[in-house]
Formats: sequence, C-alpha cells, structure tokens
Amino acid sequence: MRGKNFSIIIKLLIGLTYISIAFFLIVILQSRNTSSNTKDFIPVEKITQHVKLEYDDDRIEYINTPKQIYTKKPFTIYVDLKYFGSLHKKSVALFTGSTDFTVSLGNEVFFEYKVPNDSLTYNGGSYSYSLIDLPSQSYSSLLKIHFSPKLKHSNRYVLNDIYIGNRINFNIFLIKNEMFHILTSFILLILSIISFIILSGTFLRNEQLVEDIEQKKKTKYIGLLSLIISIYSFSGYKTFIYWLSDYKVLIHFFEYISMMFFSYPFLKLIENKLNPKFDLAVKLSIIVIFVNYFVQLSLTVSKYADFEEMAQFTYVILAITSAIVLIAIIFSRPEKYTERNSLFILSLPIIFAVLSSFIIFFVGAERYFSIVILSCILLLIGFQVYFLFNIYFKIQEKSTRIRIYEKIASIDSLTSLKNRYSFENNMNVLREHPIKTTIISVDLNNLKELNDKLGHSYGDIAIKTIGNFLKENIDDSDVYRVGGDEFIIITKHEFSYKDVNRLKKQTVEIDAPDGKIKLDYAIGYDIFDPSSTISIDDVLKSSDKKMYENKRLYKLSK
Repeated sequence: MRGKNFSIIIKLLIGLTYISIAFFLIVILQSRNTSSNTKDFIPVEKITQHVKLEYDDDRIEYINTPKQIYTKKPFTIYVDLKYFGSLHKKSVALFTGSTDFTVSLGNEVFFEYKVPNDSLTYNGGSYSYSLIDLPSQSYSSLLKIHFSPKLKHSNRYVLNDIYIGNRINFNIFLIKNEMFHILTSFILLILSIISFIILSGTFLRNEQLVEDIEQKKKTKYIGLLSLIISIYSFSGYKTFIYWLSDYKVLIHFFEYISMMFFSYPFLKLIENKLNPKFDLAVKLSIIVIFVNYFVQLSLTVSKYADFEEMAQFTYVILAITSAIVLIAIIFSRPEKYTERNSLFILSLPIIFAVLSSFIIFFVGAERYFSIVILSCILLLIGFQVYFLFNIYFKIQEKSTRIRIYEKIASIDSLTSLKNRYSFENNMNVLREHPIKTTIISVDLNNLKELNDKLGHSYGDIAIKTIGNFLKENIDDSDVYRVGGDEFIIITKHEFSYKDVNRLKKQTVEIDAPDGKIKLDYAIGYDIFDPSSTISIDDVLKSSDKKMYENKRLYKLSK
C-alpha cells in the first residue's frame, strides 16, 4: 500500500511538471500571434549599442551592455531612442541593484527611484526590474539615466541590458526568454521534493523501505543540493524578480545564502567516505562555510555591509572547497573506495558551475553566467533522475520482499491459517484502536492419544481439519493457530452460547485406517467492550479460562 502511495505522488508531481510545460507553451504561442487583433504584441527590443557612459569626472565611454563599471561615484548613460521607432505607448525596462537612479528624456526627469531606507539591508536588497513608461509627449529622444551607487565597500557595479517596448509585451517577453531556464529549475525543484518525500518516509512509514543509513545520507544531500541550486537559479530570473518585486529583500537573501552553501552537500557526501587524509580538510571546509554564512548574515542585517559586497569572499571559499572535493575524489582509489566514481560524476556539474562562476565574477563576463547555471542544472537533473529511478526501483523491490516476508511470517505453515505473530499484531491494533470484539479460544481434545495411536501425521491432519472447520463456520472472523493444537478466533460477530451449541452439534471427522475418527474440542469465549473497564488482555484471559473449564468438564465426562 505504501509503495502504491509513493507511486501516486510521483505521478502527481510528473503531472504538475507537464502542466507547467503546457503553460509555458501557451505563452510562447500567444507571443507569436501577430493577427490584426493583437498588433500590440510587438517584440521588445534590447538596447545594447549606441550607449554612451559618462563618469562623474566627465570621462566618456561608448559601451555595449552588460558592462562592469568600477566606481563609487554617480555616473550617467545616454541612449538615443530615435533608432527604436515611435515612442508612443512605449516603456523602458531597467534591471538595477544597489543604486538610486533618475530617468529623463532631454532635461525632463519623469521617473526617480531611491533605495528604501526602511529595508532590512542598507542597499535595498536584490535587483529591481523597473518597467518605466515613457512620457506621452516629449520633444527629445535622448534617454538619460543617472545612477548613484549605494554600496559602501565595493566599487563594482554591473550595468545590465536595457529594453524598450510596449508594456503589455514585457511579461510575455520575460517568460519567453527565460522559459527553458525556469522549466529546468522547476524540474530540479520537483526532484528535490521527491528526494525529501522519500527521505521523510511520509508514504513509506512502518515499512522503513529507505532504512540503509548511507542511502538516507545520499538521498538527503542530493535532494539538498538540487534544492539549493533551484533556489539560487530562481532568485536570478528577471521574470520572478519582476513578479516578486515587493519581496526583493527575501529574494536577495535566498540568492546569496543559497550560493554560500553550494559545496556544502558535496562535502557532507564525501565526509568519511574517501581517503582519510582529506577528512580534516573536509571538516574545516564545512566549518568555514558556516562561519562565512554567520559573518555575512550578521554584517548584512546590521547594515554594515551587504552580501553583494562580500560575494568575492563567497566565490573564493566555493572555489577552494570545490577544489578540496575534487582533489579528495581524484586521490581516492576506486578499488578501495567504492563510491568514488559515482561521487566524481555527481561532482562534475557543481564544480564546473562554481569554477566557471568564479572566473566570470572576477573577469566580468556576466552574459555567460546563465549558460553556466543552465548547464549545471541540466547535468544535475540527469544525475538526479538516474538516482531517483534507482531509489524508486529499490523501494519497489524491497516493498515486494517485505510483503512476501510478512506473509511468510504471519502464516502458519501447517494449516495456512494466521499464526501467533499475526495474532499479536492484531491484538496490538485492538489495544490502540479498541472496537467491540469477541475472542474465542479453542483447543483440540485427545490430540496426544491420536498421535500415540496413529502417528503425528494424523495429528497434523486433525489440527488442519479443526482449523478449516472454525474458519468456515465462524462468520467475519480471523482464525489463528497460536500453539500445537490451540486456536484463537477474533470476530466482530457477537458470539453467544447459541453459537457454541451450533458448532458443537456439527460433526468434525477425519479418515483413518479403521474408519472415521470424530474430533472433539474445548471452546471458551468472552466479549470485549471498549466502553467497559475490562481490557482486551483480560478478555483473552477470560476466554482461555472458560476454554480450560470446558476441557476439564469434557475429561470428567469421560
């Protein structure tokens, strides 16, 4: 049953993924619709050229975006919008962070943004995606954007691409551009959820199908790795930054904190698993990651500095810890450390992403960052799918084995009735969830004499015959063989002396060499009522007592 529930949840998650794919496809098809009824859907244009950059000291540079600018002082960019047709009902989109800015056409300032003073961080949090409507009437096409950077301890500012188009198009434009990236991140998030479902045992409780400690560890940290990467990737998508602009401080924290812990799951995966001479380096790396986290969090919340300014330290730590992971894997012999090869394959996407991001950050090639993250996600999805299918098939196989073992353990081999183990389980259920129940105790009379006279094979036949008789003649019941010739019946039917007499009137016989032999048995019963003060165990004792009294009277009559 648990395995079935697990299968259902997997199908639901896969269904959710299909729905998401369908949604994105609808958006794409809608964006391609260019009929006369939807002529507002004109493609959004990217402004990458004809951009003039003017520094505070009057230096002028002609640039292409995105561009890294190293200054703490205000700077201005100019773009002549005459290259982009009519400005009627058009808007410009700016992707900015940690800066105040004003936007003007000619000398007319028509938009101003200031970093909020009441923010949890002094620089206002994550990037903002500002969609700014151009004035309906203007005599100038020269767009002027004046930036005032707000970072205290960094002079590095990234000037991102600027876009122009009809406001109604930007949602579709963002989704269309990032659709594949968002979809891959979503799939990775779903895979991490599946990992945690497997780990938590929500659908596998009692069976303990994921009982191997190492398997649990691997499931936990691969799921955590997928979760960290998916959260980090979502925090960088312009679509979500635009939709969740009211929560940009939260996005800011998600982005940088998730980045700090990129290498943590890997370090935990290889901890005490590879060459012991790297154990100390691995433990120290884990400590450094947490120290870095607490220090940066404290400095950011106290508004002394910000995650963005300290990102270079995070990148250095990530590069070093990733290198430790790679070196530990390389210098561990696969014949001695059996998981070395699988850990090496799993480490490749993350190490590639970390080292590439390190180079991109310090060299300033931001335009390649999304490609690196996407490559990492795709590789990780492939490994995660392989790993989860492995887990799934192991769970199915183990679930089948458990069902077989439980059946073997709960069935009496001689009579094919339920045995004492099964009886004790049922009693435990009744103790926890009491319901009105009749307990009947039965014991075969004269079994010893039968064994002595005809042999144990006939004794076995007698036991099977009585067991089948009880099963066929007591309705709505479970019949248990709890000893050599002892049976207990648990039934929801309210038993009475009338039922005892009905059973006793029926003849139970077995074939023997000298003809048929009539079987007799002692019987006793009692009724358990949850509303009374008598426990189910006391009722069982009472039933046994009555059965032994019936046996005593039988022997006296002989």
